Amino acid sequence: MSTFAYTKDQIDLIFETANKQGKIRKDWLDLDGWDEHSIIVKYAEDAKTARNNIRKEIKKKNDKDDNVIRDNKKELDKIKTARENVENEIKSDILRNILDRKFEIEIEPKLHEDSGKTIYVTGQDRDSFFACKIINEELQKIYKIEQPNRNDIVKCLKLLLSDRVDKLLVRCDIKSFFETIDRERLLRKLKEDNLVSRRSLRIMKRMFYKLSNEYGYKEGIPRGIAFAQSLADIYLHNIDEQIRSIEGVYFYRRYVDDVIIIASPLVTSQLAEDLFSLIAEKFKELGLEIHSMDDEKSLAEDIHYGDKKHIEFDFLGYHIDLDELSGDVAITLTQERVEKYRKQIRAAVSFYNKYATIRPRVKRNGITDGMTSDNENKNIIKRHRQPLYKFHKLLGYLTRNYSLGGTKSNIYSGIYFKHPLLTDTTQLKDLDEYLYNEIDRQLKPDRFAKFPEPFLDNLKKRIHSRYSFVEGYNKRRMCRMTSANFRMIKKIMNNHETEEDRTIDI
Repeated sequence: MSTFAYTKDQIDLIFETANKQGKIRKDWLDLDGWDEHSIIVKYAEDAKTARNNIRKEIKKKNDKDDNVIRDNKKELDKIKTARENVENEIKSDILRNILDRKFEIEIEPKLHEDSGKTIYVTGQDRDSFFACKIINEELQKIYKIEQPNRNDIVKCLKLLLSDRVDKLLVRCDIKSFFETIDRERLLRKLKEDNLVSRRSLRIMKRMFYKLSNEYGYKEGIPRGIAFAQSLADIYLHNIDEQIRSIEGVYFYRRYVDDVIIIASPLVTSQLAEDLFSLIAEKFKELGLEIHSMDDEKSLAEDIHYGDKKHIEFDFLGYHIDLDELSGDVAITLTQERVEKYRKQIRAAVSFYNKYATIRPRVKRNGITDGMTSDNENKNIIKRHRQPLYKFHKLLGYLTRNYSLGGTKSNIYSGIYFKHPLLTDTTQLKDLDEYLYNEIDRQLKPDRFAKFPEPFLDNLKKRIHSRYSFVEGYNKRRMCRMTSANFRMIKKIMNNHETEEDRTIDI
């Protein structure tokens, strides 16, 4: 049995990591007597005030007061010490609660927007969040689990496909992966291995009991829980090793339920379809089923370089096209991803079309008024009301890149950082054309009867010059986003589908 201990050092590390990722909720930092306002937030505001006072004083050239700077620095030190004391008290409270023998993880079902599947999350429960992280750390450490990097997998796959040596290629997908894992078999393995601590096993068993009795989730492991992927990897560990040891297989990668295999036909002396069937049997031994070869998620190809044939398939968010004649490998967006961008473009333009200000205001010589002459059209974009401001944020979100802001400022996303391995930007050019055409289609003078036509012309010119999927990708163009911006964008994308999209969904 593992001697893995639940310690305050673990809570410290999890807290620090989660805080950098922006996952610490403000209400988790409350103490008794601070029901309406987190004491940690209060310290942050006081520290900000002290730093501003220091900056203001430093900027003064002739009458700078060193005493003011010194006093505010002392105040900053006091605030830092007080904050650390409060954080330590909060962390100790978290550890006490988790160590209680009656502790159980609070979970709740939630619909995952992209997959449409039900996932289970710890939601607003602070102690459950930390307990799940500790259990995940224990499982990864004991079973030496390393999280795969999808971009590294695709890079390696591209390199191997470019090597003009005949090979067998198998790509498959496990059906309802998390939902069909044999829970009892998994728990039995954990108990027989005798590696996981009693406390972690007890917490997991209580979680499964709650899933069965409160939510009717009697089989499988819950998507969304921090240690779900680690449990799945433990369950499949032996199968992963067996597939790697199949004669002739020299590349095997599994990313959650997506599997890719490359083997040498000279060594295996079999066809890709035979290898696919063998893989299916391996997973069947654990009660798992992969999609058949007729399914679009599956592929079994005997690759012979020099043939005039293309092999195309989707894998880990990319569409991969191998030209067997030349050996060239093209990596593009999947059609699903392209359609999602188009839908978001329609939603963004539809939002502005619906809520655009009738008479945009111009800030001229410090005075804001309505647009009254053609000469003012040149400056119309300088100041605008909320709909136009939000429209620009939406277009920046779609066509540029950004840091996630705040404690996530070191994490980047956007058109390039979501798809860094593209070898062909033709689809991005098509998306640019789609964006500009959609603007022309929806934003028409007759739809804006009280708008002077020059305003729309200027707006379209500005959009053409500032927003481009191709430019955002090739030049890594950035835009600034705040947490409020992300919330606003998510709300608009969810609520402002076009009539066409609603019809399609029906």
